[in-house]
Amino acid sequence: MTSSHINKQTKVSIIVLNFNGWEDTIECLKSIEAFDYPNFNVVLIDNGSSNESVPKLKAWMSDNLESTEFIEINDEKSIPTKNLAFKAKHYYFVKSNFNHGFAIGNNIGIKFSEKSGSDYCYLLNNDTVSEPDSLSKLVSFLDGHKDHVAVTPQIRLFKPDDRIWNCGGEIYRFATRKYDYANEHISKVPQEGFKTISLITGCAILFDFKRTGYLTEKYFFGEEDFEMSLRLREKKLKMACVYDSIIWHKVGGSIKKDKKWPLGKVFIFYLSRFMDLRDYYSYPTWLFNVSVQTFYAFIMLVFRNKIGFGKSVHLFRSVFQGLKKYKTVDKELFYNAVFEEKFYK
Repeated sequence: MTSSHINKQTKVSIIVLNFNGWEDTIECLKSIEAFDYPNFNVVLIDNGSSNESVPKLKAWMSDNLESTEFIEINDEKSIPTKNLAFKAKHYYFVKSNFNHGFAIGNNIGIKFSEKSGSDYCYLLNNDTVSEPDSLSKLVSFLDGHKDHVAVTPQIRLFKPDDRIWNCGGEIYRFATRKYDYANEHISKVPQEGFKTISLITGCAILFDFKRTGYLTEKYFFGEEDFEMSLRLREKKLKMACVYDSIIWHKVGGSIKKDKKWPLGKVFIFYLSRFMDLRDYYSYPTWLFNVSVQTFYAFIMLVFRNKIGFGKSVHLFRSVFQGLKKYKTVDKELFYNAVFEEKFYK
């Protein structure tokens, strides 16, 4: 394929966020390098890793990739604005000196891509492995369906590799959600065509960032994709799953769900989710949803996880106190809750 033909194709920036996961990231990059779609670049962002990720990734990229560039930044304001013209099959390794969280880390990549002249961004988890034609099928769909602004592939589990993680899903009237084909055998999924969805996962999203905007930075980690789904639905912007575009997601290597709910993560999940729903639903609908979710989670904590009645009451009291106290779930709040469980203090 000639370079002039490539230049006429849609320009895609693939954004991969690494945090202490260099081995998964290298496997992800290997599958990206095998893509049959030629007109992409990669913005690999190391989000303040505390292990040997940076030297390991730099060494592998230098030894195995033809066109690489290393850039060090502190935040999105320090992204270089010169010499960022889009170059196909070029890999930028952007080292951030801080762990900004999922949303800000990816937004740095989106802004970087925007400055280089990309048409679409493809957020791709570093713990994924992709079919060689998966990106070309997503791009072809988005190019051919201008009434859609975002698209996701069929996402299978890495192990066992014959099971589905999800194919997007639906958000229903009272803010309940359901992922399509979750944990189903791959034979249950159509192997061609697409479905318009209202719920998308941040694991793999190709989107027209000029129409969707960035990820919300209201949450340090988690909830960004749900907020994007709510926001695009409110704006009547369509999303889809393309069934014959296939990737695998490691998801801890198992479809078995963790039977133990770490209380800090439970606190952050419900605090973030209830904040998010409050922004997009009327108060009566929000109150109904919060009541149902709280009752369900409380039953699961007490009877399945044996947390104890008093501790479960205290956890959800903390959630509702947090809704009054906090407007965002920033890094400090996230770390205090998840790693220190300081919301009990």
